[in-house]
Amino acid sequence: QPRRAPGAAQDPGERMTPSVAHEQVDRDGRGMPSLLRSTRQFQAFADPTRLRILSLLGERELCVCHLAEVLGEPQPKVSRQLAILRGTGLVRARVEGPWRYYALPERRGALTAKLLGCVHTCLGDLAELRADRARLLETNTETPCT
Repeated sequence: QPRRAPGAAQDPGERMTPSVAHEQVDRDGRGMPSLLRSTRQFQAFADPTRLRILSLLGERELCVCHLAEVLGEPQPKVSRQLAILRGTGLVRARVEGPWRYYALPERRGALTAKLLGCVHTCLGDLAELRADRARLLETNTETPCT
């Protein structure tokens, strides 16, 4: 009987255990992002609010209250979307007093850099994203949230 890789399916109908599959990809040792992390980054792009947030953060660092104001969305919804983006490495946060400021990461892997670049080059002309950027210009983001 031929040898199988650990976790490989015995027959075409058998499924590979996801934890085993991801564990093998994570151990590639070449500094490449894991398959799971890459999949999560692509999933993060599948939500209009998250795309709008990424577009705005491409302009500058913003507090969650300013993002909520520009997007016209409730702060808890924006915070939830930011948590998803942080979990995938597409956004970083810093705390200053009671406020949390979000920005795109300074250090980016190849996939992250390409995905974030695509928000501006591929999607930048979408009407919704242009309107958000126009509202951002009208919003006073220099003053802290109340």
